[in-house]
Amino acid sequence: MVRARLDLSPLPRAHAPELDARQQAVVDHRDGPLLVLAGPGTGKTTTIVESVVGRLTAGQSAEEVLVLTFGRRAAGEVRDRIAARIGGGLLPTVATFHSFAYGLVRGHAGAEQYVDPPRLLSGAEEDQRIRELIMGSREDASIAWPQELQEAIATQGFAAEVRSLIARMRERDITPGRLRALAAEHARPEWKAVADIAEQEEDVMVLHNVMDYAELMRRAVLLAGDDAVRWQLHERITAVYVDEFQDTDPLQVEFLRRIAGPGCSVVAVGDPDQAIYAFRGAQVQGFLDFPDVFRQPGGQPAPVIALRTVRRYGSVIADAARAALAPRTLGALPVEAQRDHRTPEFVDQDPSMQGSVRVLSCPTHSSRDAHIAEQIRSAHVHDRLAWQDMAVLVRSADDLARVESALSVAGVPASITADELPLHEEPAVAVLLTLIEIAARPRTATPERIEDLLLGPIGRMDVSDLRRLGRALRAQRRDAGEPVLQARELVADLVLGRDAPPAGIDSVSAIAASVDRVRDVLAAVREGVSHGASIGEVLWVAWTGGSIAHGWPDRLRAAALGGSASAHHDLDAVIALFASAERLSERYRGVYAVTTFLDTLRDQSIASESITESSHARVERESMVQIMTVHRAKGLEWLRVWITGLEEGRWPNVQPRGSLLGVEELASADRVAPDLMREERNLLFVAMTRAREQVTLLPVDSADEGADRPSRFITDVIGTSLRNPHRDYGGHSPGITVEAQPHRGDVITSWSQLVVDCRRALMDTDRSADTRRHAASLLARIATLRDRSGAPVIPAADPANWWGLNDVSEGPRPLRAPDKPIALSGSSLDSIRQCSMKWFLDHEAHADVVRSSATAFGSIVHAIADHVARGEIPEDLHSMEAFVDQVWSEVDFDAPWRSVSERVEARRALERFLIYHEARERTFIDSERHIVSDLDVPTPGGPSESVHLRGYLDRVEEDDDGRLVAIDFKTSSSSPTKKETAEHGQLGVYQLLLRDAYESANGAHHDVGGAALVQLRMDAGAKDPGPKQQMQLPLSTDPTDDPRGPDGLDGVTWIERALGEAADTVRRERIEARPGKHCTFCDFAGMCPAKTPEVSVIDLVGDVNDVMDVSGDDE
Repeated sequence: MVRARLDLSPLPRAHAPELDARQQAVVDHRDGPLLVLAGPGTGKTTTIVESVVGRLTAGQSAEEVLVLTFGRRAAGEVRDRIAARIGGGLLPTVATFHSFAYGLVRGHAGAEQYVDPPRLLSGAEEDQRIRELIMGSREDASIAWPQELQEAIATQGFAAEVRSLIARMRERDITPGRLRALAAEHARPEWKAVADIAEQEEDVMVLHNVMDYAELMRRAVLLAGDDAVRWQLHERITAVYVDEFQDTDPLQVEFLRRIAGPGCSVVAVGDPDQAIYAFRGAQVQGFLDFPDVFRQPGGQPAPVIALRTVRRYGSVIADAARAALAPRTLGALPVEAQRDHRTPEFVDQDPSMQGSVRVLSCPTHSSRDAHIAEQIRSAHVHDRLAWQDMAVLVRSADDLARVESALSVAGVPASITADELPLHEEPAVAVLLTLIEIAARPRTATPERIEDLLLGPIGRMDVSDLRRLGRALRAQRRDAGEPVLQARELVADLVLGRDAPPAGIDSVSAIAASVDRVRDVLAAVREGVSHGASIGEVLWVAWTGGSIAHGWPDRLRAAALGGSASAHHDLDAVIALFASAERLSERYRGVYAVTTFLDTLRDQSIASESITESSHARVERESMVQIMTVHRAKGLEWLRVWITGLEEGRWPNVQPRGSLLGVEELASADRVAPDLMREERNLLFVAMTRAREQVTLLPVDSADEGADRPSRFITDVIGTSLRNPHRDYGGHSPGITVEAQPHRGDVITSWSQLVVDCRRALMDTDRSADTRRHAASLLARIATLRDRSGAPVIPAADPANWWGLNDVSEGPRPLRAPDKPIALSGSSLDSIRQCSMKWFLDHEAHADVVRSSATAFGSIVHAIADHVARGEIPEDLHSMEAFVDQVWSEVDFDAPWRSVSERVEARRALERFLIYHEARERTFIDSERHIVSDLDVPTPGGPSESVHLRGYLDRVEEDDDGRLVAIDFKTSSSSPTKKETAEHGQLGVYQLLLRDAYESANGAHHDVGGAALVQLRMDAGAKDPGPKQQMQLPLSTDPTDDPRGPDGLDGVTWIERALGEAADTVRRERIEARPGKHCTFCDFAGMCPAKTPEVSVIDLVGDVNDVMDVSGDDE
């Protein structure tokens, strides 16, 4: 029998920290108000804790001291640190503003409300409640919404703006009646409509016994104004410490003023440079006005002390963060205090301990995430940093999942804080919601969602089995003579019970079992919904499977007991989902209840449930790399921090918040409106000051390939623009590094890359014998590594698992029918010659990424060139511009600035075209001509190959010798070299088409005089504003004229030989990856078998333990 004994002995006291003189002055402060300016890393929390400990050890009662913070996490930390310092005993009240206000309201409520206290609504729940009231008012026409808002009324964003406006009303004690008066005064009819909604919401909150946070604070302020209550508060509370005072709103400042009596010592601690919550109603002005609002007993303004000693980071990070902040004066605060606040001192003056700042620009978001992952792995492997000492901070919650995915792929253990994601985005919750929604709303059962269920934790089917099932279903329909649909559509029909299982799938196979599990749970959930079951009952059926269990809960439980942090988190998320369902069950039942529940969760754009983590899950999560928004990271610190979202338009994001309903206009009726740019700078300052030794800023600069350009704040940090061609990186402050990162980074610290690099070294005959032996030795050691269960850690290291040792497989059918010619165009020819693997993935597998707005740019310019050539648009820039304006708004650009920039480029391109057109160096013959031709071309093996050639010629012209010249207009930002132009496949194909298949209007045959690229984005020269022209010589059968060398065949042009090689590649299916400069922007570089990192793991390490800590968490 295990016996336990409660240990009542006091806790050992934590050692007192060493304080500087300014901290000690705050600790020694006993009477009257005090404002403390505390920048990042100056020991703000330590100062508050020691001040409270000082009062308690001096004999002051804990009941007399109140500490107010701005989050449960901060309150818990302060409470724990006070307990550790005093060794246990009675602790003072440490609470958030809302928690203390709730206790006050409940403590003075009547008996009925004490037994059944009002429930606080989360922001997400309030959004949904407001939306229901809005939609109801629209249906019964009870509220007159302005006509210009009709299209926005049904949106989630509109409901959020209404909620924000109502919150600002309550914070400023503006009644619905007062808002109607303001509506008339400011000519804002929408305010009158919101006033009606606010009245309805007040009635609904009373009916359902709920309230939001703004209403809570309003009630608390009114209660604290009652003479009897105020006397009790003043008698009890003699000292109040407020943390993060810059984040208070007017209602909270008023609440503080009312609970603090004349003899109360109010110490407000904060930093106006870290004010980042204006979107929640916070006003930094409350901080700046503190000395005047909270005066000393003699009537003098409250004194101000600035904590000056920074212990977190050194001068390099401090200077860079201050440059991003671009600080300005802090109102009427004493000049000396402002100067001390802005000129911190540092504990460690050693130059090597001053930290570093890196600015690494990346061409795309995906490459940025890949670089972050590799840099974190490198820091863990080579610098021996623990995972939990690193963090990635994002500007927007939209980036959380993307960054986590990139880190996961790279094998970096990373975690998104539980309260960062809306509940419906939690993976485990998403599965259950999908099940319920398909059952309640059959029309939402898309093939993609059915696939997700099959591949998820209930179906447990793998991708290969899903493909096999799809093939079997297609074969069954083909054999039956029925139309063959897409495989995913047939799979969806099968799962939804509309089709029988295919004959090619065994009824007792794992595939059939997966289909049955999803079918059964959908049927059970559907039955529950149709019989009017409660939301909780329906959710329980989805979670367990009902009478036919699918086993997911048992597997999650087993995984959690086995130590899986993700399983713990999934279980916590499901519990939070059931809690949310229980609350809604009190209001609705049946189908309406289910659909309302789904809508409520789907509409949440902020986290509504605080997912309570088990201690094990929390420890596991805290041992990982943390990914969170900057707002969430406030108050935390790590050794190294990576910061994303630093693109113009995203950061700074100066789009007015709540502009549709004039929220800021109402908020600033009697105060200065929030300075959005100032808050955006503060946000970057907060982000950069989370790092102790290194901060990395990663802006995306897509140049001419996309819509992203670096934030203007980057220029402030480094002192020059990243796009300045004359910038001198050496001129930056010591410790700041500025680099442009390649499209794909070198992955050199992962197990998979180590194995890949070793295998390449073994195959590379150019490597030295010692290198190849070393690679073999590393592979042999890696192949012997086993996990706790005895399974290989890295199976790919064992030669028995190498696919390369097997024969090359063949597909079920050839790429091209043997009796059909090979169809080629000029662009496909160049693609095959450049890299047949990329051509195959782009054109055959259709795995290419959707093209950007650059495609639309080229289409518009080409269309205008065609219309002008045919006389359908006048040859003047004004007419051409008018045509562009008609269609420009339909082009989907990724950012507004990109549209403006490309519009300027479009005008310049048209100017160049007009110069070219009016010069008439050759006679215009035709425009946008489609030509096809069939011809036989020689192949490297000897026999000829039939090729079906096709192409669209932008323009056909005739030179002075009567020869035809093919013109190809280009709108890209780069041009080929002279050598590349000479063997440009597309131009060569155009020449062949003109030679063999073009007939002029009079039927005459012409010789071909070459082809030319006309670069409409490039000037011909510094003093020539016309377009750059690149001419390809006429085709010749003389081998000595072959641009690739005189080794060709007599009577055959170089382009025919190139076509023969390409056709042979396609016919024989010799698909090979070929590295080159095209790899820089290749979408498939990360999986390319020919892509070798510039830095080789083999050359870096001498032992496996130098690459991975195989005895630690990587095993």
